[in-house]
Amino acid sequence: MPLLPAVVPTATGKRSDRVPARLARNVAPLFGIASPTNPFAPTTWLCDFNLITISEIARGAPLPTRVQARRLREAPPGDADWVLDERAVFGAALPNEIVSATTNRYGPDTKSAMLLTATNVLLDPVASAIEQVVPLLRAADGGELPLRLRIVAWATLAVEAFRSQPALLIAAFKARAIQRQSLDSPVLAFSSAVRSRPPARCEIGADTATADDRVTHPRDLHVFDRTVDCLRLPETAPAPEDATVDPEPDHERSGAIDLGDEMVDHLVKLLLDASHPAGVGYVWAGEDEPGQAVAEAMLPSAGIVSDLLDHWFSLHVDGRDRENRPVPVALPDPDGLAPLAGTALVLAALGVARSLRKDVGVPGFTARDFLDLVEGIGALADRCLGDDDPLRAVVDGRLAVLRIVVLKTDRTNPVDGHCATAIAAAGRAVELGRAGLLDRGVVADLLGAVCVELNSLRTINATDPASGLPAPAELAELTRRFWHAYGDALDVDVTALDAEHDQSVAFHLHNYASFLGSLPERGDQRRAAALYRDHVVPARKRLYRRLGHFGPLGASYYVATATTCRLAAWERAHGSHAEAVRWAELGYQWITRVLEHSHYAGMVDRSDESAAQFALRAAPALLFAVELGVTPAAKEVDRVRRLLDVLDRWSDRVTGGVAANSSRYAEIASIRSRIDAISG
Repeated sequence: MPLLPAVVPTATGKRSDRVPARLARNVAPLFGIASPTNPFAPTTWLCDFNLITISEIARGAPLPTRVQARRLREAPPGDADWVLDERAVFGAALPNEIVSATTNRYGPDTKSAMLLTATNVLLDPVASAIEQVVPLLRAADGGELPLRLRIVAWATLAVEAFRSQPALLIAAFKARAIQRQSLDSPVLAFSSAVRSRPPARCEIGADTATADDRVTHPRDLHVFDRTVDCLRLPETAPAPEDATVDPEPDHERSGAIDLGDEMVDHLVKLLLDASHPAGVGYVWAGEDEPGQAVAEAMLPSAGIVSDLLDHWFSLHVDGRDRENRPVPVALPDPDGLAPLAGTALVLAALGVARSLRKDVGVPGFTARDFLDLVEGIGALADRCLGDDDPLRAVVDGRLAVLRIVVLKTDRTNPVDGHCATAIAAAGRAVELGRAGLLDRGVVADLLGAVCVELNSLRTINATDPASGLPAPAELAELTRRFWHAYGDALDVDVTALDAEHDQSVAFHLHNYASFLGSLPERGDQRRAAALYRDHVVPARKRLYRRLGHFGPLGASYYVATATTCRLAAWERAHGSHAEAVRWAELGYQWITRVLEHSHYAGMVDRSDESAAQFALRAAPALLFAVELGVTPAAKEVDRVRRLLDVLDRWSDRVTGGVAANSSRYAEIASIRSRIDAISG
């Protein structure tokens, strides 16, 4: 069950809504949306916008091929008005068929206009929920949220709307683009002679707009284009050289620039890029039951939202930086909200919390502010969601993960209760997914996040007997089981990838490979290295070559060095010098590619969580390369010391200056000891 599902209309009130509602009922099954109004149930299809015809949308079902039609005419299947044959529907007149005289009213591109109209009807409840809840989120001081956080709330819901019905929205994005290109007339400057005479009906400058254009000639995808207005974007935004301009919100749209269109266009681009087989997401076709095709998606929603923010604020700068700052957030009273709006409010608040997590500790936003927000979202979910709502498992799991991420860095913070909550939520999500009550993409996304934190606790916090956590071996078994369930949700065997068919999902097995590499068994470590080398890194290289995004590839390179270091250490301890050198060389190759890339150049000047995680991998990889003679010591000593400085600054920040309380204290001390030994 999707979290923000399309709603197929069963009845309409106004006469003007009847044709759009009929179009919606026809389009829904063509793009994998099941409904009680589908006369061909349980059959649904996943149609290609480029291949589907106006007639098929009007019929609400795929046409048979010429060969099929000839065969069926020669041997009629019986007295039925229609028959389903090899996933095509054959019949003279179908139950919901719309006549050509009606469909011909739509344009300029008839197919695009029909599909866009239908999508707007199907997602109108979702669009209305987004418009209702985004303005409800406010700053703790009662003021409006900074623009950054308003964008996060809106984009989180827009991404979830896409993830809930990807096939429909991929087609709708194309329909939107075609409609806009077709509706936007060329604009010329006219001489006085031309201005003095009226144009012909079809000449440039003729005004052919009618009151009905918005119905039969749509240009907007409402769940994106209409809802973006709730952000109250400034009419224009000051450029860096004009940073003294005060961008007050204005409801009137500027004729020169539409920042809402710009925002939507870039989010659409990010979603289409993510949905590509070589993208950061994973969109796949499956079946809920025989014949019922469904498109599902696992998307890094927080990453997509972050990319949207980076793009927006790289173009539009507020000189006071007020719109890009973290602030404590106040959650609204949800009384009176419809169930769908309540779901949207919880999802939006959760998206804001995930975005703010990396800001914990910056001036004006403390860990206490963040944890209060997380606590508030839990209380909000209690009021908005029923006890049996499948979203409860997702919210409980996500909130537990956020608490663990913030608290685990200081070993004096108890995290055992949050660990238990995460385990229970993940187990519940698996059950709901297998019962068909929770979208498989949502299940996989939650499992991936929980597995990362369980493995982190296993390797660091759980080694302290006083932590109250399950034993490391027990956490390892739980994490392995959840990773296998992750594969089941995606219909992939993570233990035996198919080189031909599973390459699209290989991008997402980075953290699974990291888990295998962190296990004590040498066989698991070797499997991890092979998984990185043969599947994860090649998949991320494809993204890098296609879009030029080095970040995901660089992350796999540097995280994989933790595995090469463990293998090198084992071989060195067991007297296999040549094998130890081989693993150290591989790790050195990978880490130097990252260190020398501009994307990571500034990492050594930072002190945040991401920089610390990077330094904890990079420094040991360089140390093994020096210790085993892969590279001269003089070349790397300074680089290791700079990485050590990152770790010292981070440790001081997260422990309040008591470095010994850091959960990574032993690792940092080991790096310091080894570099001191090398440099004498």
